[in-house]
Amino acid sequence: MSLRKKNFAKTLTMISKMIPEILTKQDPKIMIKIHQKINKLILTLKITLDGFQQTNTDLYKKIVEEMINQDLIKMMVINIDKFEFETRKEIARIIEELILCEEKNSVIAYFLEKEEIIESLFNKYENSGLSLICGIIIRGLSNSEKITERILKSKYFFILFKLSEQINFHLSTDAFSTLEKLLTKHVEIASNFLNENYEGFFTEFDKLLFSVNYVARRQSIRLLSDLLLERKNFQVMTKYINDSSHLQNFMNLIIDPSKGIQFDAFHVFKVLIANPKKDEQIVDILANNKKKLIDFLSQFQNENQNEHFQDEKKLIIQKITNTPEKKRK
Repeated sequence: MSLRKKNFAKTLTMISKMIPEILTKQDPKIMIKIHQKINKLILTLKITLDGFQQTNTDLYKKIVEEMINQDLIKMMVINIDKFEFETRKEIARIIEELILCEEKNSVIAYFLEKEEIIESLFNKYENSGLSLICGIIIRGLSNSEKITERILKSKYFFILFKLSEQINFHLSTDAFSTLEKLLTKHVEIASNFLNENYEGFFTEFDKLLFSVNYVARRQSIRLLSDLLLERKNFQVMTKYINDSSHLQNFMNLIIDPSKGIQFDAFHVFKVLIANPKKDEQIVDILANNKKKLIDFLSQFQNENQNEHFQDEKKLIIQKITNTPEKKRK
């Protein structure tokens, strides 16, 4: 079933009028009927958008325009917690499609103007029953460069660090997926953000490296490795590897009881050691710990038969061996 040319505005109006009805407590039997009807209407809207995007672009544009005019997008997202689960999923799919559609400029402008929509999603993210849907919608929105930039610069972005450490596995992993996409989908925008917010960002990020949440620790180490090796993040990488506190952090992480943490940490540790222009403090730390590091790395995951890993390990051992002795004062 899809909306006909003459009645799409009427259907959108019906959805707009029915949303307030699900906000008020009524007789359970009445509420069941209301939910059934609104579920059917939103599914019809989704099917229509899917069909007309390819077959009738003019009507598709009119539907999107009418959704914006009626503020229907905001009404659906702000009240996402009031819908049944299947309806929430359809709304999430509608939002993602709107961001990717050819009429995305007007939709993106709408979201940038209605910042309370994004605020609402982040405020609801901590609710374990809504986290997956909120995450899907935010990641859908992050397909837009402009919306990604707005989120990165907002106070809400840093909520993701706290959520990534939550005990609830589904909530923490979903929040980290959102964090990762915001930092890797649009590299240039993310790079500018990291340069402008270096101290604040890494203050929060370093907490993830030593989180009690094992998954958060592994994911954050891997993400850090990707961020440092991204060419557009060269300035960030240079600043990061010249901070002696980061070397000390990863000297601790490569001796973590978990072999998985050890292995992932090694890939950041090697970037710190490979730095050809090491800060004096870093050289001193390596000189003071030279024997311990060489002895440890010589036995480090020797059971790993990956030739590339073993070659990298030999190179790192050689670089540490070549570290000049600490100058006596």
